[in-house]
Amino acid sequence: MSIEARNIGKHFGDYAALNDVSLSVAQGELVALLGPSGSGKTTLLRIIAGLEYPDSGAILLNGEDATRHDPARRRVGFVFQHYALFRHMTVAENVAFGLHIQPRKQRLDKSAISEKVNRLLSLVQLDRMAKHYPAQLSGGQRQRIALARALAVEPKVLLLDEPFGALDAKVRKELRRWLRRLHDEIHIASVFVTHDQEEALEVSDRVAIMNQGRIEQTGTPEEVYDNPANAFVYNFLGNVNIFHGRIDQGLARIGELDLALPDHVSGEDGPAFGYARPYEMDVAREPKHSSAVPATICHVYGVGPIVKLELQRTDTGSLLEAELTRKQYRELESKVGENVFVTPRNLRVFADDYTI
Repeated sequence: MSIEARNIGKHFGDYAALNDVSLSVAQGELVALLGPSGSGKTTLLRIIAGLEYPDSGAILLNGEDATRHDPARRRVGFVFQHYALFRHMTVAENVAFGLHIQPRKQRLDKSAISEKVNRLLSLVQLDRMAKHYPAQLSGGQRQRIALARALAVEPKVLLLDEPFGALDAKVRKELRRWLRRLHDEIHIASVFVTHDQEEALEVSDRVAIMNQGRIEQTGTPEEVYDNPANAFVYNFLGNVNIFHGRIDQGLARIGELDLALPDHVSGEDGPAFGYARPYEMDVAREPKHSSAVPATICHVYGVGPIVKLELQRTDTGSLLEAELTRKQYRELESKVGENVFVTPRNLRVFADDYTI
């Protein structure tokens, strides 16, 4: 079943939670809604689920208008951040809950329910935990049980609201890889909400990046990361360094660099901003290019294969971040308090300076 949110608007009093939002999800596709808190991600998810109704626009499931249908009629499976498991029920009873409360004509007999529960527990790799209670499980195990319970009723659509938000970093990483493998097996239209950029880029087929009730850009992880539609998307998808300049005679003049304007920037004279990721910064003891800027090393973080430098420009006082390999850092032969020269590579030009 496909999902289409068409021109969705939603207000809570005077607050516009969603403003003319459209999104489509194909059968078997996993789409991440990514954005900062308050951007409208969960509101859109709840409207798709039927837990909220839009003020305007429509929700179409397989091309049919389901805007006013309740969640049961939409055949939606919903997984919450905090599991929402019944503490007094065993793992098996939690998974079976949705099957037991189905209308009598649709309800399976006890043996069929038991067989289905066992199959689902095996699918989420927790069949040995059937008789345990939620309090006896780890956070990651509880979240897998919550997912098995959502799948028990054979939903046509799977929706996940920050499903790994309550878990520690190591467990999150393990579970998101597991979710990707599981999704490839069940192959239904799925949408999950997250504010974790790495999570969205690693797990999803496509990412919809939201901000202030709108979708700023939708595309594959590679598309949104390598070709951000605007400064907000570029900023939100990782740390950036910003270099100030001007648009003059059809060129972006940033420091000593004259750069061609990308298609999304008009040629009108005005401010220009060059963006570069920390790993796109060259650091040297002597200036190797006219665009090099002088800076002082303020802090060095050397845990792991990458050495991260925090630098302060000596001309403007603004801070820069650079990431070097350990080999590059050894060859630099500089330490905290010493002066160096920083040259940005692959500057992306925008006409606005967006700071999250």
